[in-house]
Amino acid sequence: MPQQPVRVLRDVRLSTKVLILYELARGRGKGQRELASALGVTPQMVSDYLKLMEGEGLVKREGRDVGPTVAGVEFLKGRLQELGDFTYRAMREVNVIDACAAIAAEDLREGERVVLELRDGTIFAMPGEKGASRGVASRSAKAGEDLAVRGLEGIMELRIGTVTVAALPSAVEGGTAKADLKRLRARLAGVKGAVVAAVDPVGLVAARRLRLDVGILFGVERAVVDAALRGVDVLVLGGRDAIGPVNEAIEAHNQRSAARIERTEIDLGRE
Repeated sequence: MPQQPVRVLRDVRLSTKVLILYELARGRGKGQRELASALGVTPQMVSDYLKLMEGEGLVKREGRDVGPTVAGVEFLKGRLQELGDFTYRAMREVNVIDACAAIAAEDLREGERVVLELRDGTIFAMPGEKGASRGVASRSAKAGEDLAVRGLEGIMELRIGTVTVAALPSAVEGGTAKADLKRLRARLAGVKGAVVAAVDPVGLVAARRLRLDVGILFGVERAVVDAALRGVDVLVLGGRDAIGPVNEAIEAHNQRSAARIERTEIDLGRE
């Protein structure tokens, strides 16, 4: 199904709010005339919008200057993220992206036609002309070397990875000392080849005791979503009090995107 343009592109009132917040976020405070000049609109139009946005809690006044509130900044970030996601997908669909980095799956010659394939979140290039995503090798490369692939055509076939979130007792509740790791190992028998993410010390120790290599340790919330969107399955380990941000990041993505990430949660303390 073709993706629908995000609301910020269709709703003039919303896009104007985003532009005002963007201008305010760039500086510590601006007056109505400065905003009007920056946006190319009348001061009266800016005044009307600021009254509306102040009532919505998106901006606040300090003398003659106006600045974004915390809620306003979060509102701006959310709309820019939606717009960024849409722009990225749209650019791929109209083939605006003309080059990408890849790893040679086989020896390649400069100028050779190649087919691109995503494996475990990494793009590989191999000789060929028939494939969903194609291009030309920018240089000769041995198998395993990196290279740029230019003249991209088509769209890379991609499955969305799944996320399994295992909630262990929090450190306050006893952490891994109170976790039934044998039962968790049995529950994870069907989770094969997943990248392991540890959100806190409880998750890190659990991974070590389960003899699992941790691939994601920092920036877990964003990394889990990015990995899943690259077709990588992810296993998240952490104390019950620390996994919330990961679940929230997945839900936030699913609310704004048609590319849904399927999530399964295992709670050792509540089964």
